[in-house]
Amino acid sequence: MVDGVAHVSFFGEVGCTRSWKELFPQVADAKDIKFYVDSIGGDSISGINLFHQMTGLVSETTITGRCYSAALTLALAGKKIRMERRARILCHAPHSWIYANARQMALSSRHLAQTTAYLKKIIMERTELSETVVAGWLNGADVYFSAEQAQAYGLVDEIFDAPKLDFGGVPVATAERENAVPQPTDDERFFYDILFALGRLKVRNRQDFLREVCASLFYTTDETSQNL
Repeated sequence: MVDGVAHVSFFGEVGCTRSWKELFPQVADAKDIKFYVDSIGGDSISGINLFHQMTGLVSETTITGRCYSAALTLALAGKKIRMERRARILCHAPHSWIYANARQMALSSRHLAQTTAYLKKIIMERTELSETVVAGWLNGADVYFSAEQAQAYGLVDEIFDAPKLDFGGVPVATAERENAVPQPTDDERFFYDILFALGRLKVRNRQDFLREVCASLFYTTDETSQNL
């Protein structure tokens, strides 16, 4: 918390019931709350509970990468929602899996239908779109939105461009004033786009992961070794 403002980042999966119950006491005394989202989603109920607890308290949600599935629900708690131009939103109906008898499956099915109906209500209230349109996003398919599409549908309020960085992490505009920095080639830009699309990766051991990536590049490249 900085100057009474709580900055809450959602990276990775939206957690279990325990995680959202633990979050609220940590930000209860904040004068303002800001959300930052780059998440593949996760538990639908946790997303809805976070939305319930935080709606009216979160002044701003900033979507920096992926805002998928349950992450969209909690992102909607922000009074204002900003989205980086290259970020993406994924909307679909909540899913579940169960190994159970017929009675338990029927109960699970009814609960899932109720959760889907409530999610539809949340999105309709935010976007002011018709039930027909929003129901089409929750018909079982995965529906992706670019930043421009999300703004057009009312899911987000503002689109922003992330600052371009040089290889040392310095904004290009600053670096150009002080010392000209070579711009990436088309191939390098393509590679960076792939890395951006992957988002954050969880690995057990960074050194082992880096070694495997380097080995893979070495054995699959069509360049000679001295040009790697």
